[in-house]
Amino acid sequence: GALRTAFLVHTGLEKKALIGTMVTSSVIVDISRLIVYGVTFFSIHFTVMQSGNISTLIVVGMIAAFIGAFIGRQLLEKVTLKHIQITVAVMLLLLSIGLAGGII
Repeated sequence: GALRTAFLVHTGLEKKALIGTMVTSSVIVDISRLIVYGVTFFSIHFTVMQSGNISTLIVVGMIAAFIGAFIGRQLLEKVTLKHIQITVAVMLLLLSIGLAGGII
C-alpha cells in the first residue's frame, strides 16, 4: 500500500482524485486478498470455532470499517497533498527500519 501510494502521489492528481484512486486500488487488492486468504484460513482454522465467534469477528470488522470511513471522511477536507507525501515517506522509512531490524 505504501509503495502504491508513493507512486500515485507523483501522478499529478488532485487530492480527492488521489485518495479515490488509492481507495479503489486498495479495495481491489483487498478483495482478491480476502478471497485467497479467507478460503484457506477459514477452511483450516474456523471449522473448529463456534459460529458465534465468527459472527462476532465479522460484526467487529464491519464496525471498525465504518468508523474508519467516517473518520477518513472528516479528515479528507483537512489533509493537504503535502501532508500525504510526508506521511507516506515516514511510513516507508518506518517499514524499511522494521524490515532491516527483523521486526517485520
